[in-house]
Amino acid sequence: GKRANPLRTSPCRFSRRVQIEIGVLVVSLLCFVGVLLLHPFFQIQDIRVSGTDRLEQRDIQDAVQGSLAFKRLFIIPGANYFFVEVSELEDILSERFPLNSVQVTKQFPSTLDVVLQERISTIIYDDGSMYYLMGTTGKIVEPIQKVPESEWRIQTEIVTSTNELGEEVSEQQAIARHHTPDY
Repeated sequence: GKRANPLRTSPCRFSRRVQIEIGVLVVSLLCFVGVLLLHPFFQIQDIRVSGTDRLEQRDIQDAVQGSLAFKRLFIIPGANYFFVEVSELEDILSERFPLNSVQVTKQFPSTLDVVLQERISTIIYDDGSMYYLMGTTGKIVEPIQKVPESEWRIQTEIVTSTNELGEEVSEQQAIARHHTPDY
């Protein structure tokens, strides 16, 4: 009769028990990953800020929380410890606030440490409508306040004219405004 081909391998068939064990292992692994990604224990909940002088810690914390308030892949919270990009947070804070340096570090399982060095301002710049802090490089660091009306000296004169009935009408008109700061 026919002889079996010695080079032929029989297909590897798993027993029913091995298939169930592999299925349980895969489901367990998916559940474990789901817990790591979705459980509140692994969400950033505490943001510690240090190194602020003029800036409010609350403003820094709000900026960080705002940048973490999104979902990755429509499911995974942006505040998940494993997905927080510290370099991205550093870039956002550097763009938003007058900082020389910023360092963000993660502490397991739910803390971010933000260490700042604020930009030093040396001059108060007045453009007539706003006061600004200007840094050592000549760039505006941040606006301070609007110039108050009390700092404007208004030069007026009385203007006389006649109305349609021929009566003389006098009114005071501003002819010049001079800004004189109250230092």
